Amino acid sequence: MKTIKKILLSLGMPILLIMMLLMVVIGGDSGNSGGVSNHNNLSAAVENYRSYVTKIAKQEKVEEYVDLILAVMQVESGGNHEDVMQSSESLGLPPNSLETDESINQGCRYFAKLLRLAAEKGCDFNTVVQAYNFGDEFLDFVAENGGTYTVELAEEYARQKSGGEEVTYLNPIALKANGGWRYKYGNMFYVQLVYQYI
Repeated sequence: MKTIKKILLSLGMPILLIMMLLMVVIGGDSGNSGGVSNHNNLSAAVENYRSYVTKIAKQEKVEEYVDLILAVMQVESGGNHEDVMQSSESLGLPPNSLETDESINQGCRYFAKLLRLAAEKGCDFNTVVQAYNFGDEFLDFVAENGGTYTVELAEEYARQKSGGEEVTYLNPIALKANGGWRYKYGNMFYVQLVYQYI
């Protein structure tokens, strides 16, 4: 009996530590500390727009992409600017021309347009994501080069559009990929940036 008691006591401390660790890990994901929501690492500012984005996405028939659209918003503005989707330029307007509701409406509408065009041109989904940043001409570029997004195609498109001009870009993704630069046209790492939040 004493032996069983000793074994249980000796196991008790490690089990207690494991349980405490699990509580910290699970509990750490449920809070809103640091302005980060508990959903896909989106900021609380972006999560505040979830219901409106869902409403507009339904109108545009892209409701299954709400999480991706919110990830785009996270990359574009972190939910902290009027033009939260940075969608003014897709209308031919100067940057930051739209107010928040208009920005979300246009961002969802533009995303839906890119999906339709990609289907017509035989492009894959990642091409759509990158085209949100580069513009719909990127769909043609990918269609002419096999129809499937690659990092190399995004880089080549940006190189051509920028005339080869490089800028320092110290994002961890770029640092890992090439030491910290990108071409001075859109963001050739856009797909990777968006997928951080999905």
